Amino acid sequence: MAKIIQLSDDLSNKIAAGEVVERPASVVKELVENAIDAKSTVIEIDVEEAGLSSIRIIDNGVGIDAEDCKLAFQRHATSKIKDENDLFRVRTLGFRGEALPSIASVSHLEMKTSTGEGAGTHLALQGGKIISEKKTSGRRGTEIVVTNLFYNTPARLKYMKTVHTELGNISDVVNRIALAHPEVSIRLRHQGKVLLQTNGNGDVRHVLAAIYGTAVAKKMLPLHVQSLDFEVKGYISLPEVTETIPENERVPVMYPIGQMHGTYILAQNERGLYIIDQHAAQERIKYEYYREKVGEIKQEVQEMLVPLTFHYSKNDMLIIEEHKDILAKVGVFLEPFGSGSYIVRSHPQWFPKGEEAELIEEIIEQVLDEKRVDIKKLREEAAIMMSCKGSIKANRHLRHDEIKALLDELRQTKDPFTCPHGRPIIIHHSTYEMEKMFKRVM
Repeated sequence: MAKIIQLSDDLSNKIAAGEVVERPASVVKELVENAIDAKSTVIEIDVEEAGLSSIRIIDNGVGIDAEDCKLAFQRHATSKIKDENDLFRVRTLGFRGEALPSIASVSHLEMKTSTGEGAGTHLALQGGKIISEKKTSGRRGTEIVVTNLFYNTPARLKYMKTVHTELGNISDVVNRIALAHPEVSIRLRHQGKVLLQTNGNGDVRHVLAAIYGTAVAKKMLPLHVQSLDFEVKGYISLPEVTETIPENERVPVMYPIGQMHGTYILAQNERGLYIIDQHAAQERIKYEYYREKVGEIKQEVQEMLVPLTFHYSKNDMLIIEEHKDILAKVGVFLEPFGSGSYIVRSHPQWFPKGEEAELIEEIIEQVLDEKRVDIKKLREEAAIMMSCKGSIKANRHLRHDEIKALLDELRQTKDPFTCPHGRPIIIHHSTYEMEKMFKRVM
């Protein structure tokens, strides 16, 4: 008796939905990208209850011909490629033809669309099946409304987070799309409140201002790098600017499970598994501490019983003399001591213990290397050096109370996600992602 069967379209679409539609933000991403591929210049996004109740996307794109509307909800039906040669010159954000059928299979969906030539088409679907079809207005563009998301896959609903978290995911997706497409006017509203509005004039700086505020956007610097194969354009910000940008969501409370190789902390909560680089975590904690302290040098000075002595060439001495005042502002108090030498009699109490001589020498080397020194940059580099020296190293096993204290301190930092060098601190695997890896859910 045959054991292999052809899966029904309904089941196939639900399986595909597991890959394409993980949460409301996935729906928003797919539908907005479709609108951009349809040459839209204005896109309006309205969500209710972070998309779990309703998602509405309206665009002014080219629309869909009446004869293509039903076909658009069939798997692998697409207008973006015709043959295998097109796979090597894809210029659209999507091309597989899976988004619409996948979304429709796990929701109630309505679509109104028109090419602007004659009447449009209005389709209503439930669980991927068309339940009504009628004519509608001939406004050029497409409007899609998704309601009751995951109504027929209740197991998926239990993996949804709070409204705040899901809305944060939607905002992040829309912000990224807006930055990538400044030529498109995008408006995002939640419960009627505008969260993002871009003007579509093609200027990335205006999008940055809409997302981060005018003050932050003005301080961002243009970036343009080019090679024979690639060209990268964008904007970057200095670390002190980045720290002023609030995170959509703070690091949640995490409960320690253990440690791996004396280097990575394993923790969990209702959101899933967290892997934390213990050295990077403490670097972030100490960096923020030192970054604040390095601006108040006159306080908490420690006198040394035996002064530290440093020797330099005449040329180096000339550079050092020129920058002695700046060095004092980061805690390096130099006094001439004979020919070619300086002594240091005191330093701030919060200098990493046992690392004072090496730290002072490295700060002076920064001045010698740069020649022209900016006090903000020197303070930044000094704070990074101190945070690295004073942090827990890899291959050090921590007690349970030490792990808990480290995680609690990390939660209080302004940017708990990256270390001062820009490396990630936390890797998160949601419960859903874990169960998906073990094939426990679709």
